[in-house]
Amino acid sequence: MKSSGTRKKVRSRAGAATRGRHGSHARFALGANLSAWVRARLMRPQNIVYFLIFATFCFTFPFLLRYIGNHHYFALSEVVVVGTERLDESQVQRWMGLLEGRSIWSASPRTLETELARQPAIAGAEVRRLLPDRLHVTIEEAVPRALLRAGSDFYHVSAQAEIIGPVARPSALLPIVSLDSEKLPTPKELREALAVVSLFEEGQGGIAVSEVEIDRTDDRRVLVAHASSGRLTVRLGWGDWSGRLAALARVVADVSGPRAEAGFVDTAHLTGTVEVIDSQTVVARWRTRGGAA
Repeated sequence: MKSSGTRKKVRSRAGAATRGRHGSHARFALGANLSAWVRARLMRPQNIVYFLIFATFCFTFPFLLRYIGNHHYFALSEVVVVGTERLDESQVQRWMGLLEGRSIWSASPRTLETELARQPAIAGAEVRRLLPDRLHVTIEEAVPRALLRAGSDFYHVSAQAEIIGPVARPSALLPIVSLDSEKLPTPKELREALAVVSLFEEGQGGIAVSEVEIDRTDDRRVLVAHASSGRLTVRLGWGDWSGRLAALARVVADVSGPRAEAGFVDTAHLTGTVEVIDSQTVVARWRTRGGAA
């Protein structure tokens, strides 16, 4: 029994070895056939031509891109700017940093749009390439919130208290922020002045104003509101604007008498100056048309 089992194991090992050799031969034969098929396909004349074309393209593609980018055919000859009313087209081109003669591929439209959007005067921009040598730029200008008068110069100011740019023909429809000095206000001064303008427009303070002045004549800053009538000046001090305007509104209502109780406050009849010390203290020196108030 033992001998019979040993013979079976020997035959089993021999069979396995035989099958292993057959499997190796089969894999070798398959690999050889596949290699022969690949060589046969590659050695076909048309395939060799395709391979050479592909290799040539891969080698020359970077040089081709450089040649196209520098070719005078794509040299920028014109930048068309549309949508501007207050802005000068040459200024828009300077912001883009493009000069005639440069390659149209030197900057992407998205990059140029980002550069333009950084300017306070521009709310949005769209840039398109018009091959081979033109750019088309559509500008959405920022809407001015107010007019800044610094000495004899005028500027448009955005709602974010940024100076948009100088103005040749000031509009009478915009509220005015002014200061006697030609030195421009600081961003904080401009933000505070615009905040007061907005509060007056909402009806706080009880009067309509046409101009808010930043007064730097003293050691401290003071905002001075000038009524639309041109006869009333209000020195507001600085800070706590809602409290100060509430105090001003009480004084205006008191001097306006019965008309204020009926909801009609007309300050056109008031002349003089009012100084708001704080939210509780107001000093008024004014007259009605007929005499002292």
